[in-house]
Amino acid sequence: MKHNSYFQIVSSIGRNRGGLTKALYDRSFAISEIGAQTKYVLPFMQVDAEEIFLEVQSTQKLSADSILLSI
Repeated sequence: MKHNSYFQIVSSIGRNRGGLTKALYDRSFAISEIGAQTKYVLPFMQVDAEEIFLEVQSTQKLSADSILLSI
């Protein structure tokens, strides 16, 4: 079965930032409800990006099917 993917280009991944970050994370739940997958694209260097992404995902601020693509 083919799934739609939505790409979000972000400059960094954070734990407790402002409302824009929360809205970005909330959008992943809305996208997963329609059966699609959110892929966060991080085009800039962030050493701890994967660690933070998994932590935010484990606290259920991000949908479980979201993926981080760090370039």
